[in-house]
Amino acid sequence: MNFILFLLFILLVGGGMFFLISSYEQKLSNLHHQLVVSKNQLSKLQKEYKDLTSFKKDFSIKFINVDKHSGIVAKDSLLYLSPTNLSPILQKLNIAMEVRILDKVLYDNDVWYYVALPIDTDINSRGWVLESCFSNFSHEITDIIR
Repeated sequence: MNFILFLLFILLVGGGMFFLISSYEQKLSNLHHQLVVSKNQLSKLQKEYKDLTSFKKDFSIKFINVDKHSGIVAKDSLLYLSPTNLSPILQKLNIAMEVRILDKVLYDNDVWYYVALPIDTDINSRGWVLESCFSNFSHEITDIIR
């Protein structure tokens, strides 16, 4: 009888140890997964920080008199938040369109135009476009884009 109780005790202790070990392995696996996810997030943040700090320290924009009041922007042109390629993109134009030119600047030897898109919403309807994206300019504003 003592032998059976001893075997039962050993089985209970062994089962408890197995349960503790498997629980520990599960926790270890979860921590490893969290570490991998955190490492990926850190890498993304470091890249974004590097991109942000890559701006030139002598950031200067020269405003130029606007001599053209409208222009045709080519299909697939990018509308930027500020006049630099490192700026966030507000939208990619899926068609060529005539835009109203509001301002003109020179930054880093590139000419940029601040434009108003002829769209029905005020959301992301203005932004900066590089001069090379224009196919044609006009000195007059047409009725389409007023």
